[in-house]
Amino acid sequence: MASEPEGKPEGMAEAIQYLQERAKNIVKYSDKLSTAITTLDDAIGKGILLTGLEFCDTEPFGTDPGDDFGPSQQLYLSARIGAGSGGIGVRITTGGYDTDQWLVATRREVKKQAVKRIPTFLANYLAFLAEKEAEFKAIAEAAEKMAAIVC
Repeated sequence: MASEPEGKPEGMAEAIQYLQERAKNIVKYSDKLSTAITTLDDAIGKGILLTGLEFCDTEPFGTDPGDDFGPSQQLYLSARIGAGSGGIGVRITTGGYDTDQWLVATRREVKKQAVKRIPTFLANYLAFLAEKEAEFKAIAEAAEKMAAIVC
């Protein structure tokens, strides 16, 4: 026979109290998750702003189950500069750059999935930036040599 879970409520009043405690804790930890993601997003956004280089991760971090209005889709993290006053930071995309929403403003279940992928996403973005840095260095050196000939 399976053992009873520790702290299992005995009656209706205890069940309601137990439910309310769990709900408060979920909200508390969800708020902590949101605060941490905002801090990470701000830091990543500063790098995106300096480089002006956008990037979409190569592997999905989760799946949006879909609904009556659309099918399920794989979700990716992307470093984006929003159009107009759209902001700068990490967005949730469904592949490529057809962006859906900012990570900081998405549902808690999506945040929970995304946070597990952030270290790998960041490593991939840094590798992408290193490649771009090497490209810019080579082009700048070639341009300097051409300019030296003219002067």
